[in-house]
Amino acid sequence: MALERQLNGGVDFLRSVNNYFQSVMAEHRENKTSNKILMEKINSCVFGTDSNHFSCPESFLTCPITLDTPANGVFMRNSQGAEICSLYDKDALVQLVETGGAHPLSREPITESMIMRKDECHFDTKREAFCCK
Repeated sequence: MALERQLNGGVDFLRSVNNYFQSVMAEHRENKTSNKILMEKINSCVFGTDSNHFSCPESFLTCPITLDTPANGVFMRNSQGAEICSLYDKDALVQLVETGGAHPLSREPITESMIMRKDECHFDTKREAFCCK
């Protein structure tokens, strides 16, 4: 045991394993907390997607995950600092977040700053896309 500690800078196997599991548990707790905040943001930004309320062709109301028009939608930026956002099906987005999936377009981690309220996005006819105000 003394030789093991001497060779490994004072750390033995059991302490090393214990430190590893503590860091994994701390990371899990942190991810769980950030997912809870993200889910709260998603739930606070959900809206019904009646196509009569949008000034765009119905093809722009297609969710990039389901490839269908969602009944309950959420706007999400196309990447962390993007001005363009897309409409997502709330349930598909929740499932993606719960499984730890990356953003479907940018492959970045999904954060609460990417989730937009309906009144924060508008359809820009020149760009033919939803843009953040």
